[in-house]
Amino acid sequence: MLIGNKGRPGFATRLRNEHRTVDYASERSQKSSSELLHQNNARATLRTIQSIDYSEAKKVIDAIVENALQERKAAVIAVADAHGELIALARMDGAPLPSIRVAANKAYTAARERKPTKDIGDKVRHPEKGFDIAYYDDPKFVGWGGGLPVWKNGELIGAIGVSGLPSVEDIALASLGVELIGDARSA
Repeated sequence: MLIGNKGRPGFATRLRNEHRTVDYASERSQKSSSELLHQNNARATLRTIQSIDYSEAKKVIDAIVENALQERKAAVIAVADAHGELIALARMDGAPLPSIRVAANKAYTAARERKPTKDIGDKVRHPEKGFDIAYYDDPKFVGWGGGLPVWKNGELIGAIGVSGLPSVEDIALASLGVELIGDARSA
């Protein structure tokens, strides 16, 4: 019906298109669910996302703990997946309690922002080069050095956060872990 379409170009076309949509929907509802699944799978491609697994996380933690023990130091080590969610965390004897949360947040921040936490901290300290930390609107974000993303085959697979020592030492220990499981780009 085109009654009242004066001044409304395309009104009849929209009605016809809506009618086709209804016909398509009723035709689609008559297909079996297996036919629809096959049809959708033929069109969609699934993407496999790489991630640090627990055995790699444990290997990283063991290597960092061994290195810290050789230097007679104590730290907290956090390993997270590409979303920043913890896979493993270790607190060495004598490491400060607040460093537990800080190490986890360093790994979280490095994974979410896909860059070292020190870079974020440098920009926060100099807002003309970046943003105020409130810009990120996430209380877990930190800007202290010691959080590094881990890349493998061009994909972010996770992050490592180390806390409890001076920032330079946290970064060095996290770099050790990155070198163990990541590509050269990570370190």
